[in-house]
Amino acid sequence: MGRVITVLAALLALALAVPAAIAVTGGLGAANQQPLPTTSANAPNLLANGDFSSGVAGWETVTPKRQHLGTALLVDKGETVASLSRFPSRRRTKASAPGRVELVNTDLGVQTTAGQLYAVVADVRASGQTVRGELRLRETKGGAKSGLGVTEYRIKPGGWTSISLMYVARTSGATLRVSIRGQEIRSGTRLLVDNVALVAVGAIP
Repeated sequence: MGRVITVLAALLALALAVPAAIAVTGGLGAANQQPLPTTSANAPNLLANGDFSSGVAGWETVTPKRQHLGTALLVDKGETVASLSRFPSRRRTKASAPGRVELVNTDLGVQTTAGQLYAVVADVRASGQTVRGELRLRETKGGAKSGLGVTEYRIKPGGWTSISLMYVARTSGATLRVSIRGQEIRSGTRLLVDNVALVAVGAIP
């Protein structure tokens, strides 16, 4: 199950956190001042293959011609994780310009209910350089964006860091897409991702 304890701990921390821990484009208004509901430790992960035990099935990059998505077997973890990197420039005389990598889930089966509170957590690790990026949750209905939750992160090469956000669905019947971005990634740098979870926590009255 990998670092499931990290996921559950992050959910508990979010549920007990101050209102500023909720990152939602558009805002929550007065709901920000209300206590956040707690979640059950048995709440199911709404994302398929969030621990990448089945490789990268259910996940993709937004620009596959410029980004490489694969897996890495880490000795210290004893498990498979997702690995994102930039393809080197095809021009021998031109260095590869830094660019973005982004991992997104392909299963859009989650149907929202307006007012439902969702928690998203993931473990990230940098290899080669300090990486800054975003954890994002996009709500889409009828092909148009109806909401977006974003939290930023900055990690140095080394150990794993847990990132998280909470988001309140603005509409019913919409789909949700989770993405993990890394910005200004140079050739030779990898962004490793593991234990991505999307959990329905409760409802904001």
